[in-house]
Amino acid sequence: MSSRILVRGYEEGDEVGIVELMKPYWPHFANGNPLPNWEWEYRKCPYESIVTVAEDMRRIVGHYSVIPMAMKFKDMHLLGGKAEGSAIHPDYRKKGGDESGEGGKELFIRLIHETFDSSREKGVRLIWGFPNQKALGGQIRAGYSHLRVPISRFAFPLNLRRVPRTLLSSFRGTPSLRRTLRTLSESVPKLLSPDDQPKETDAMGTTDDVHSIEDLWKSVSEDCDCITLQRTHDYLQWRIIGNRVIPHRMLAFRRDAKVTAYVSVARRNSSEGVIVDMFALRDGVEDLRILVNHALVTLKSACDYVTTWMTRNKLTERYEQVLKSVGFLELPESELDMLVRSFGLPESYSTDPKNWFINPIFTEGIS
Repeated sequence: MSSRILVRGYEEGDEVGIVELMKPYWPHFANGNPLPNWEWEYRKCPYESIVTVAEDMRRIVGHYSVIPMAMKFKDMHLLGGKAEGSAIHPDYRKKGGDESGEGGKELFIRLIHETFDSSREKGVRLIWGFPNQKALGGQIRAGYSHLRVPISRFAFPLNLRRVPRTLLSSFRGTPSLRRTLRTLSESVPKLLSPDDQPKETDAMGTTDDVHSIEDLWKSVSEDCDCITLQRTHDYLQWRIIGNRVIPHRMLAFRRDAKVTAYVSVARRNSSEGVIVDMFALRDGVEDLRILVNHALVTLKSACDYVTTWMTRNKLTERYEQVLKSVGFLELPESELDMLVRSFGLPESYSTDPKNWFINPIFTEGIS
């Protein structure tokens, strides 16, 4: 090992070493076109990403970053960011990783602190992320608050013959596989029902009109006192329409030429589809129900089952009811490990899980 590891901000050309470091852990860097995928994730986002690397003898041996995004915090609009891409090369994880005696944990904390400093300088006021268990302890030591966020999970089987038995047997309220199958056999035919066909004054289907979705979100967010991502047109253009990792489809319901409900779906793999994001006007809940049903129809030929999840709070209560009314079955409750670091914001609010509106758009399609 060398005498000293340099921790610094990103410089042009570092992406080659970064991708090489991250390949073993992130599939979208291991396969296909890793550099264009990195370019999309870290350079095409609406705000300049904050990327920190550890360099030893001109070799990238560590990486940590924050991808800034527009956020809502209670009634404030501010710049937040997702902590992303934590990695230390295996040769540098052991204690005493270099001649200075610096081990992997200390190097990891140095990377995080450098990223915190750069984030503050660029106006980021709230950083959040979803750590794996190996990285959790080091990030807490570096200054993050650790939240255990309760989430509600749902699934809708589209092809009963190909849905994993472990998934079928886990539905809440269905103690036996036979009862589960009977319940599902009653739910799946609803997808073929003509009852939910829109009226002449209504329209629904695939859209790329990000400005209309942004306008809908502005109306929804006024009725939502929470912490969440702002669905701006720049964000939707990057994160949904231009997503290189997992292609997404946006669906909208229009009533009298006004968008009242929105759903985004993605195909995670050959078996699983995901409702990545969904929201609607308070008086557009019925429109959202019709749109979710339509989303299932669009996924039926490509997936065996569809899943989604969301945090539990007042806003998501009505979305949970929509899913249940369509025929989604509820999976056992679970918790999400989440890290939060704020700069100058009320910590009691940012660390209360009930104040976060989180769903798969926070994690899907980004490493």
